[in-house]
Amino acid sequence: MKYLKIFAIAVAALSVTACSDNNDPDFNTMGDVTVEMGQGEFSTKEGRGIVKIPVNVNGERNGNVEVTFAIKSDYENPAVNEQNIYMTTNTIVIFPEDNTYNLELTIVDDKDMNEARYCDVTIVSAEGATVGSQNFTKVEIKDNDSEPYDRCAGDWYLNVIDEEGAASKMLINLTSFDEGHGGYKNYYVVNNFLSNRVGDGLSLRAYFTYDEETKTGTVTFPYGWAMGEVELGGNSGVQSFTFYEGILENGKFYINDKGGTVFDYNDTFTAMTVQPSDQTGTYPLWAFIFGNTVADYFYVSSMERPAN
Repeated sequence: MKYLKIFAIAVAALSVTACSDNNDPDFNTMGDVTVEMGQGEFSTKEGRGIVKIPVNVNGERNGNVEVTFAIKSDYENPAVNEQNIYMTTNTIVIFPEDNTYNLELTIVDDKDMNEARYCDVTIVSAEGATVGSQNFTKVEIKDNDSEPYDRCAGDWYLNVIDEEGAASKMLINLTSFDEGHGGYKNYYVVNNFLSNRVGDGLSLRAYFTYDEETKTGTVTFPYGWAMGEVELGGNSGVQSFTFYEGILENGKFYINDKGGTVFDYNDTFTAMTVQPSDQTGTYPLWAFIFGNTVADYFYVSSMERPAN
């Protein structure tokens, strides 16, 4: 095992370089500028949490473009606004230097078996641009309540304990894959993993197993997983992070990259209990490392579904 020192680091708030809401009234006045949806159809699945649909602006501009959206559910099996699907915001502002905006939608996991639901995310008006011919995206929301892999996916509270013994909850999303992808029924990703000191943009992998006879199985987070890169504050710059098991022993901090944290889920996919660490026999200690620096660490005890 490798011995590391723990350093206190300050993670700078990530600057938002993409388009965002803005109260700036300086709208574009140049002609031949259009705004439209980036794709005609978009398919997702319950349990995916937040998904993003591109919105494109074409043409040279001298100011902002403001776009207002609505969700229209004129289908036989509709995805109803603020019931099956939510928009983070109905109105966005796209700055002159940006050509694409990713509109955020939250997909609700209803826990009921149903046919796929549909709706249109539609541009209803624009200021500083003309609405183009592709003024809506048809959204398909597939059900996830028949296949165990899909039922286990979605939002979970990770119950964690810090070094002082204080317990807290961390919301994560086990993001599944569609049929035909190599990850389907095999593993999930946890995108944009955000701990107390580790910034947005990192990801974890969680492997899935299922026992047809017992109707239960496991979700395993492998140690030694390369999480990606993140911009840190101060002189640290961009750093690559790796996920390890941490081991505190006689005042020293060691890391282990063998095995993983194993959770056993119940037959209703509503709770998970953690298996003891093979190294210590206690709750696993999650450690997030860049270089020889321990950026963050905490014990994990269980997972549970958020209350509806």
